[in-house]
Amino acid sequence: MFLCKLAPAALVSASMLAGLTMGDDDSRYRDLVQLRQLQEKFHGASTKADVKMMASIWTQDAVFSGGGNVVKGRDKIVDFFRRGANWGKAANLAPTYKSTFQIKGNKATIQFECVIVKVDGSSPLTTALSSLPPGSQNSKVEIVQHSNTTIEAVRRGADWKIRSFTGKGGAIK
Repeated sequence: MFLCKLAPAALVSASMLAGLTMGDDDSRYRDLVQLRQLQEKFHGASTKADVKMMASIWTQDAVFSGGGNVVKGRDKIVDFFRRGANWGKAANLAPTYKSTFQIKGNKATIQFECVIVKVDGSSPLTTALSSLPPGSQNSKVEIVQHSNTTIEAVRRGADWKIRSFTGKGGAIK
């Protein structure tokens, strides 16, 4: 069993954005923020079992590849995650310092490490983050899956959507 210490997602996101200046003419930073939010929505939808949020981040013709599965089409991808063993039962995390974003016009590539943790029998983040003294570890937290992930995103109007998702890694035994 692997143990880990978790940090609130809001603090992780805030650290990524520290020092960025948002200007009306600076679309690069706006794109970077929106792509980070796309990544957060993916992890949030899985953690919260939010079908509507999960559906909102994919293009109609999206392709998911991971764990030996290839799933084509937004609705089928959403159903694939909804039926998954970790849907709403595990926290899906991506350490910000390991994420990279490459933006070229209306296309972008996001690469990140994805860590899925389970907590004995209750809401993963609530249990993992509550009442922990600084520097301690929660022995109930177990890393169950790890992958290195690449997302190819496209801009659709004002929004970024996932067109392809490739995860390499899998369950930790």
